[in-house]
Amino acid sequence: GKMIIDSFPFNKDFNALEIRFEELKNTVDLFIASESVFTHSGLNKPLHLTNATAVRKALGKKLVILASHSRRLTKNPRTREMLQRQEITKFIKTLNLSNTDLIIHSDCDEIPKASVVQNLSTVIEPIDVILELDNYANYINARVGIWPRGRIQSFSQFKSVQHMRSDIFIYNNYKYRRHMLPIMRLTDFWSEIGRA
Repeated sequence: GKMIIDSFPFNKDFNALEIRFEELKNTVDLFIASESVFTHSGLNKPLHLTNATAVRKALGKKLVILASHSRRLTKNPRTREMLQRQEITKFIKTLNLSNTDLIIHSDCDEIPKASVVQNLSTVIEPIDVILELDNYANYINARVGIWPRGRIQSFSQFKSVQHMRSDIFIYNNYKYRRHMLPIMRLTDFWSEIGRA
């Protein structure tokens, strides 16, 4: 069958992580979490997930933590975020994946339904979808609509996590362009600086 990989950046939202694991643990073969010793604004921080022995023990070999110690030479928080996500791209490219294996990427609290992932895993054609997730605000007190955020691709379609993310940005914003040209310029944090 298809191998299913779930990837996401992590800071310290263990509640979202627990919900994500509970939802996807029987569907996903490998969870890949990327964390850094720096916040996106450049402040020092602990490696919360790396240091969470109980979580690591509970998931065992199903969890890979990519812990970055690199000091990023940028003041742009979005560029720091992008570089942290690129660690996932680099790791995925080291795996011996087949073209039909599935890669999920979203923020830790943007959790796909296991049933949707299972249904997509039965499709024969290459998969390349943007997930529409329920968007909640104020500590999950208020549903504010649908949010196209998560992404699932077959490995045959995969270029990088950053491509997955930039496509979502384009999908969400194409109709809001000031100039209706057939092109759309992306800012630096959607590009692949230091290409993985």
